[in-house]
Amino acid sequence: MLAKECTLKLNDSYNLKDVLRIIVYLSGVFVTMPIVGISLGGHFLSLFSILFILLFAGSAFLAVNGGSLPRILKNKVEICFFGFCLWSLVGIALGLYFLNPSWKPYLISNGVKPIEYILLMLLIHIVNDGKSAEQFAKGLMLGFILNCSWSILQGVYYLVFHHSLNSLLFSNASIDVAEIWTVYGGIRACGFNMDPANIGGFLPAVVFYALYHKKKYLLVICALSLVFSQSTTALVGTFFAVAVYVVFHRKYIGEKKVHKKHSNSMKRLSIYFLAAAGVIAVFIVLLKNGTIDKLVDGISSYVDGFVTRVSSNYVYADDKGPRAIYYGQAIPQLFKRNILFMLCGSGIGTSMEAYAEYQIFGIVGVNAFGEVETTFLAYLFDCGIIGFFIYVLLLYYAVRALLKSFNKMISETGLIYFSFLIAMIFSELLYHYIFTAYRMMALIFLIDYLNNYDNSVIKYQVKKLAGEIGLKVRGF
Repeated sequence: MLAKECTLKLNDSYNLKDVLRIIVYLSGVFVTMPIVGISLGGHFLSLFSILFILLFAGSAFLAVNGGSLPRILKNKVEICFFGFCLWSLVGIALGLYFLNPSWKPYLISNGVKPIEYILLMLLIHIVNDGKSAEQFAKGLMLGFILNCSWSILQGVYYLVFHHSLNSLLFSNASIDVAEIWTVYGGIRACGFNMDPANIGGFLPAVVFYALYHKKKYLLVICALSLVFSQSTTALVGTFFAVAVYVVFHRKYIGEKKVHKKHSNSMKRLSIYFLAAAGVIAVFIVLLKNGTIDKLVDGISSYVDGFVTRVSSNYVYADDKGPRAIYYGQAIPQLFKRNILFMLCGSGIGTSMEAYAEYQIFGIVGVNAFGEVETTFLAYLFDCGIIGFFIYVLLLYYAVRALLKSFNKMISETGLIYFSFLIAMIFSELLYHYIFTAYRMMALIFLIDYLNNYDNSVIKYQVKKLAGEIGLKVRGF
């Protein structure tokens, strides 16, 4: 009894839900930045890992001491997410039993992930904060934008100083932290990641978001980031994102308005003026010391290199590329497997086992490259036909639920999650993002958003009505 009273006082004094929302927001920002962290005793610990532990511990504390146990699996998205994570464990168990022992490290290291995400989904569901989904969405979009912006700064810094900015600032993260990729001409910058392809996973989301809000500066950032990263996944994903936006615009724009606060126009004008003045001042300084010429030449080489990369990947090639093998041989390789692997998969991290005979990337024997370079095919072999079907249903129901919600209200939170899903679906056709942290967590908080959507609509309508009659409503 005394312990319970102390717990209640602790909750009241420190308002733990508010603290948890801050952690959720920061988790959204840094989940896309695995190289940002600290080194402890010779071991690197990313900032997101620290935040994830705090989020997990805080959610568990609130769930045990202040949460109620509502009905779980309330919607089809939640059911499919739970089912997909659970089913992936079946594939891992089969892989551990039947596959060559060389694959065990992949299976064991990846086996923890589905369990972590199932538990986090249940804890977030029990806490049922109602505002965490909004905080995570805001942080996630900010993280996307910061990554794109940083990739540009990386490129400019390399042009001027011929050195990797990430290697200079984040050398403790990994030996692969972000050595500048000098291929195809120019470089490939990767933002706060270790691989430039990660830019392709979220840049289309920023494009969709920028188009909706008519934020031209974000489109400029995306275009420059596309050039500096040379991500063909981002290029193709952006085309699809624009196509989806055209359809989305015809159906929804003009009918609904985003519910958010707008800045004062004079304030924005002042910021733009100061920013423009700063840019002009920097330009004059760079022009005098010859840096502008270096930048122009460097950007030109990036564009040429990007054209070469696109041509070699998608237009013509002397040899059949990896993706052509992946897709072209998917069905034959699937039916070569035993019935258990065909239906249930061989476990997360083992999809390349089905393609070992092709010696892709020159690897002989048991392929050490754990996953094929396309998420959908990876899940087909990792989780089998059943797991793959559940995953496709998960994405379908998530998109359908958001589109249905837009008929009532296009919230800022819903828009960010929809942008994320568009980028996620198309990028996973071209690259492997297997149980990637930001994708799994975004799905978890999307589920939380959908579970609390009706309350959000009511709050929106109350605020809208109050605004029409000149009242301010607090507490929402």
